[in-house]
Amino acid sequence: LIERMLINFYIPMMRRKPFAAVMVVIMSITAVQGIYWASQLTPPRKPEVWFPENHMWVKLDNFLVTNFYSPDYDQYTQMSFFWGIEGLDTTGFDIYDPDDFKGTVTFDSAFDLST
Repeated sequence: LIERMLINFYIPMMRRKPFAAVMVVIMSITAVQGIYWASQLTPPRKPEVWFPENHMWVKLDNFLVTNFYSPDYDQYTQMSFFWGIEGLDTTGFDIYDPDDFKGTVTFDSAFDLST
């Protein structure tokens, strides 16, 4: 159906200069209208609302934003570099209370700062 319409109507009409000129004018007007409406677009003023206010995901999101506390070592990493360390003895380290005991440093006896 579409092929017959293109072959029997559209292509013969586009070969006629007045019809082609009218189509160019119509498409140009459509392009100008599109450019005008595109220039009126602004970024959203508030976040997209995907669920109603009483939905469980909205409540969970609000809870995580306002009440979820992360440990202070999870915020930003402060890096320090040390030379002459052979390892870290983590015997007795408690993963559920990492601030209590971090381990004992084992220094490398063969390390020489001058080399």
